[in-house]
Amino acid sequence: SQNIDFTCKVFSIESKEYGGKNKYTIGVYDNLGGAIYVNINQGASFTKQIADELTTDTNIRVRGAAYVDSFTKQLTIKGHKIDLLPPDVIEKEEGELKEFAFKEISFLI
Repeated sequence: SQNIDFTCKVFSIESKEYGGKNKYTIGVYDNLGGAIYVNINQGASFTKQIADELTTDTNIRVRGAAYVDSFTKQLTIKGHKIDLLPPDVIEKEEGELKEFAFKEISFLI
């Protein structure tokens, strides 16, 4: 297995309880269209509080190890740590441009 460190967005999250702790399977994708699942156990580096904040399109940083799952035969990530990242920011200039275009269209009508 190889250590990895990358940023991505969440597209799904599923949890199952094993022995009083949750195991999470988090579907993530990048801006190039690639997707992969991250398996991580609840613990000191991934708390329930962090898991509760994950929703669709949440930006995260994943650190872990890549491996081929013996059951599914799919490349998977064994997550060691997941950090929440700030949400995407829409450029203010883009909003001003849309407002200007709307005013111009209104003026022409």
